[in-house]
Amino acid sequence: MSEPVSTDVLSQFSESRWGATPFLEKVTAIAPTIIYVFNQQTQSNEYSNRSLGESMGYEVDEIQRMGDEFMPTVCHPDDLPVVFEHFRRVRAMPDGEVLQVTYRMKHKDGSWVWLLSYDTVFERDRDGDVLSHIGVASDITAQMEAELALQEANEKLLAVNQELAELAYVASHDMRAPISNIAELTRAVKQNVAVGDTESGSLLDLILRSCERADERIQAVVAVAQARDAALAAEPAEVSLDAAIEEACDAIGPLLETNDVALTVDIAAADTVTFAPLQLQSILVNLLTNAVKYRRRDRTPAVELRTVRADRSVVLTVTDNGVGIDLGRDRDRIFGLFKQGSNHAVDGTGVGLYLVRQMMARAGGDIGVESTPGDGATFTLTFPAVGS
Repeated sequence: MSEPVSTDVLSQFSESRWGATPFLEKVTAIAPTIIYVFNQQTQSNEYSNRSLGESMGYEVDEIQRMGDEFMPTVCHPDDLPVVFEHFRRVRAMPDGEVLQVTYRMKHKDGSWVWLLSYDTVFERDRDGDVLSHIGVASDITAQMEAELALQEANEKLLAVNQELAELAYVASHDMRAPISNIAELTRAVKQNVAVGDTESGSLLDLILRSCERADERIQAVVAVAQARDAALAAEPAEVSLDAAIEEACDAIGPLLETNDVALTVDIAAADTVTFAPLQLQSILVNLLTNAVKYRRRDRTPAVELRTVRADRSVVLTVTDNGVGIDLGRDRDRIFGLFKQGSNHAVDGTGVGLYLVRQMMARAGGDIGVESTPGDGATFTLTFPAVGS
């Protein structure tokens, strides 16, 4: 990163060594950024405006009295090699180039201040060797602390996901085995129930259904963990909606054919989205499957997929003519984990729409729903704008 520096300004500033013009004296005195001149020969700060003292808590004369001990005393030990390497590069660069470096300096109160400095050659000796360089620095402590906090949050998120993956492993291997054993023992006992003992048979059927339900819940937990891992690893790409819809329909072809679903696709307004391909297919399969599961028995199930553009985003709506949703009662339940937004008895774990919302949110998109009980539902997928 380099840019030309006015040699006229530098020559005015260095006139009579430190005989700066009154104009530049006033400019450097009121400048909100730190301005300094560092002597490469003595490794000491020859000049600094008051902004350096204000940022670090020292008086200007305190800094200058430190001499060649200034950087070793004030610079963070981990950053000192970086700064000295930066000084070496400044000594080797031609006039007019600018180098930047980020480092920490100790405030007088003991805290650490992050600085971003831009340096350029200021003065050379008769042989052309650099005597000093001039620089400007900005206090970027708040920015760096925010970045470090974000990095820490990401590390914690990765740790949580790792724990979740381990939980999924335990659930799929250690927890399902006892349930499977109970179910098998129950079936074995049921084979020996006396003919006509309907009470015992009903009780054993209840145990079997409970085992199946527990196993479904465990598999749902595993699915959530796997979906989160996949979301972290998924890379977005430009995806053809036409191809994605076709693949989703192929995946649940028997379900659509058995129920004679009338499918309408109108994606002329936008036929591509930027999204992880496998996640997009999973979302479409979930929504199409729900449209069939929550169909009305008195009409042929119909599903319409349509795209529109909103600003730079692509919106895909999936509309069915099923039983609908009572949003006044169930709006907060629809996308909840292990929750189903309907009084109609259908098979399901209440995980599908939860995962759809998670996948859309992690990609920077959104999902919404509008519905009238008895008259179908419309799910709206808003895909993130390209470049957002």
